[in-house]
Amino acid sequence: MEEAFGKYTLNLKSQNELGGLYKDLNLCLQDYLMLEQKQFNPTYEQKKSFNNEFSSPVDSFIEGTDIQKFNSMFLKNWDRHFNVVSFNYTDTLEKLLDYDENKEWKAMLKSGTMGSIVHVHGVLGDSIIFGVDNTRQIANKSFKRKRDVTDLLIKKNSIEVLKSQDYENFEKLITEANLIILYGVSLGLTDKSWWEKIKDELSNREDLRLVVHIFSPNTDHRTKQFAGHEERDFERLFVERSGLQLKKLPEDLKSKVIFTVNSKAFKLRPQK
Repeated sequence: MEEAFGKYTLNLKSQNELGGLYKDLNLCLQDYLMLEQKQFNPTYEQKKSFNNEFSSPVDSFIEGTDIQKFNSMFLKNWDRHFNVVSFNYTDTLEKLLDYDENKEWKAMLKSGTMGSIVHVHGVLGDSIIFGVDNTRQIANKSFKRKRDVTDLLIKKNSIEVLKSQDYENFEKLITEANLIILYGVSLGLTDKSWWEKIKDELSNREDLRLVVHIFSPNTDHRTKQFAGHEERDFERLFVERSGLQLKKLPEDLKSKVIFTVNSKAFKLRPQK
């Protein structure tokens, strides 16, 4: 939707027309997601299952020889302190963790401690951010140099206008992390700055590792051999979206990254 919006600006003739369309789309999107959000009320069993998997990334996220690769990256008794950056507007994670930043919170985590949950694009009921990553993704050339337009359409600018610290908080979490796990992201162009930031940190630090979840609905668990194709395709996508001027990950980065296809993590059992 965000990429399409940037391209659709070619059809708009004025800032007022763009502003009206942006406002309508923003509010309609929030109304729709509010209805979806209300339908998700996890049970105690679902919360407990989620917490166990959330706090055990090795057991829940990766398997086979990747476990050996992961164990070789870290000490066995490394301290686990979790922070989460959500690209979503919904409170799914807060519900699963019984998390409320305004109240005393006791986690059910099997191991480790829980830090912050940052919604870098905002939350429903407040000003949410959707748009593009940079002016190159705005097709209408006459809009590129207009501050009122870029404040709406370029995510980083919107965050600055809202005087939100979430952008800075996210950058800080990336620079301080020893392990980054990407789950449920498609490496979209409209968040390109973040993939470049993660790549830069991986390139410049020896103490950082990355686990990337790949969802492939057409891959059957009975023919896992095709998972290798998916990993290579996603690796090429990561290389492209992170700004590497190469066709594949260089060896020094490949040793720091694990790609996993259709992992069993977070497969919540349906509510009765």
